[in-house]
Amino acid sequence: MAKDVKDTSGSPINTERELTPKEAMIILEQMVKIQRPCMLWGQPGIGKSELVEQLAQKLGRKMIDIRLLIMDPTDLRGIPFKTSNDRMVWATPTCFPTDPDDTSIILLDEITAAPPSVQAAALQLVLNRKIGEYELPKGVSIIAAGNRESDKTAAQKMPSALANRFVHLPIGFNFDAWREWAFQSGIHPHVVGFLSAFPASANTFNPKNNYKTFATPRTWTFVSQILQTDLPEDLLMDTVSGAVGEGVMLAFRTHRNHASKLPNPDDVLTGKVEKLAAEAQDISVQHALSVSLIYRLNQFYQTVDRKTGDSMTKKEWYVLADNFIKFIDHNFEPEIAMMGVNVCIKNPFRLPFGNSEMPSHKAFFGKNHKLFKGIKSV
Repeated sequence: MAKDVKDTSGSPINTERELTPKEAMIILEQMVKIQRPCMLWGQPGIGKSELVEQLAQKLGRKMIDIRLLIMDPTDLRGIPFKTSNDRMVWATPTCFPTDPDDTSIILLDEITAAPPSVQAAALQLVLNRKIGEYELPKGVSIIAAGNRESDKTAAQKMPSALANRFVHLPIGFNFDAWREWAFQSGIHPHVVGFLSAFPASANTFNPKNNYKTFATPRTWTFVSQILQTDLPEDLLMDTVSGAVGEGVMLAFRTHRNHASKLPNPDDVLTGKVEKLAAEAQDISVQHALSVSLIYRLNQFYQTVDRKTGDSMTKKEWYVLADNFIKFIDHNFEPEIAMMGVNVCIKNPFRLPFGNSEMPSHKAFFGKNHKLFKGIKSV
């Protein structure tokens, strides 16, 4: 995970490889099994908290989110009170599980921004799995998360005694991993299409800048939600600017203007539209239409052989899939067409493309086989 390089004086510098969310998820799952606390490091908005929430969902556990930045030591240890026999005990905070069979995952979020006194209280919880008179149930796991000092946030240096209790996992931004997650999560096609064309706009965080707004994976999720509202276009873009910054918003607005000229995805999949209009030839627009077509093709596939009013047979679906490949092959740049088919046949969709059912499939792969090295149809 780390390697030693030399600075100008010849002294070794430890540099850590940043993990993708998928890699971190694999490690976290194993660390939870052996009850080894982990510390997730990363810039604001990179998705550390969301990663732990996804882990909890995958394992069928409850996540208890404890934001240490807004806590006092007594919020963790509890408030003291006197018993009937004149002894002092501590009232356990209600956020801590008391069921001995509980298997929750406790996220100690923003731990690096917490006051030293709160970090000291967290130390006992991480080290001894107890604090004061309270003891964690055996099945409960602990994960912490925070920003790095270099991020110029409110982060403070973590005390060595606390740092030495964790397995430290630096999380970085990986666009391909984010896009796979975006497809799986139904992020708006205009967002995925725009960022597929301009991946540098997915994460514009720079600790040297003092901007209030900047683009991160988190704020692009905000944009996806904002696009679902009924705001008029001018106010919509003002709101988008408030999420990702004015410069990124201006580029995104241009993308949206071009995307408005796109054909209806259903018309493409049913063969009614076979050619992309000249005014819609922009690369980012091709990305946007490709995403919309993939979403719609997958929605149709979910109805195959189901006993519902909008169901279709697999044979009928293969007609749509063949039209999809034929359209992107004839209208898109080869790399964009390749991306579209690649997304369809791999996670999270894994659509069953095949040569025998789709005449255009074999021709497409034959023409673009060099671009598809290492990619197999399912």
